[in-house]
Amino acid sequence: MLYCMILGILFGIVFCQIMYGDEKDTPLIPLNYGPFVNGVLYLGGKHIHHWMVFLLLGIMAVYYSVDINIVSFCASLVIHGLSYKDCFEI
Repeated sequence: MLYCMILGILFGIVFCQIMYGDEKDTPLIPLNYGPFVNGVLYLGGKHIHHWMVFLLLGIMAVYYSVDINIVSFCASLVIHGLSYKDCFEI
């Protein structure tokens, strides 16, 4: 079980480096589809940070007893998102 947690955290770190690199205004892979504008999620005209999305996914993963590596992946992205200086600005 511990190796699954570590694997999820490692995947989270790799994902953050690929998608976000160093802390920048926009993700490195600019997705422009649906509610995404330049890789940033907007709902109702408000910016939804990636840590909010992965917090919700992590809670759902725990509730539905999904594998621990998914939960640890989500947790690593929540921690990454909370490290931004504007993490609470919507």
